[in-house]
Amino acid sequence: MNASRSNSAEAEQIGSGARIATFRFGFDIGGTFTDFVLSGSDGTLFVTKCLTNARDIAKSICDGLQGMLQQHAIGVRQLHDVVAGATTFVTNLLIERKGARTALMTTAGFRDIIEIAREIRYDVYDLNASYPDPIIPRELRIEISERIDNTGAILVPLDERSIENAFARLAQADVETVAVCFLHAFKNPVHEHRVREIASRIAPHLVVSLSSEVLPELREYERTIATAVNAYAMPQARTSHHAVKRWHYLTRGRRTRADTYA
Repeated sequence: MNASRSNSAEAEQIGSGARIATFRFGFDIGGTFTDFVLSGSDGTLFVTKCLTNARDIAKSICDGLQGMLQQHAIGVRQLHDVVAGATTFVTNLLIERKGARTALMTTAGFRDIIEIAREIRYDVYDLNASYPDPIIPRELRIEISERIDNTGAILVPLDERSIENAFARLAQADVETVAVCFLHAFKNPVHEHRVREIASRIAPHLVVSLSSEVLPELREYERTIATAVNAYAMPQARTSHHAVKRWHYLTRGRRTRADTYA
């Protein structure tokens, strides 16, 4: 049954005054498959999956939804709610190392914290255990002269000239994003905010991620790695998010992009 026949059958049911079930639609986007579920107000439950289209995630959702509507003779107007589920998209980016080329700006003396981490070994008795390489190589970790203490007081003013020079170099190094993590920025983010202001003037194409916004908490390694991962995944995750938002916008009013692809 195609989409037009499904809609015709639906119209006949509505015209006859028959009470028809409404459905909630959910999806979970994975690296290989996208899973779908339709939960009916009458207790029915339909599930299926299709291959994920990495280049057009929205089309994967449409293909799965359209297939379910046709298979179960459900009209698009019966979709009462759309629930976006979980996704392994960012996890896959990290495992496969397919994120953006990212740089790290940090307080002078702290650029290796992302590599030192917590010095926790997978096997405490294996002194030769190897670890995954950091997502930001050492040559892209830039130390900046600045210092804020644990109360938020400025001990060393931000060296804005070094920031300007750093962004000028990064713009020529094919860097796409920059993670900024200064010591105690969660207490006083003024230096991190100033870095973003300078970036918007010198290298507006760069995406800047600030630790004071991503994870404004104590513990330098956790805050640094969270900000680095956020910057590393942001460009592709943003593209994926916009695709899903575009699709969801077109489902408002119980309309779906399945009509567009029919």
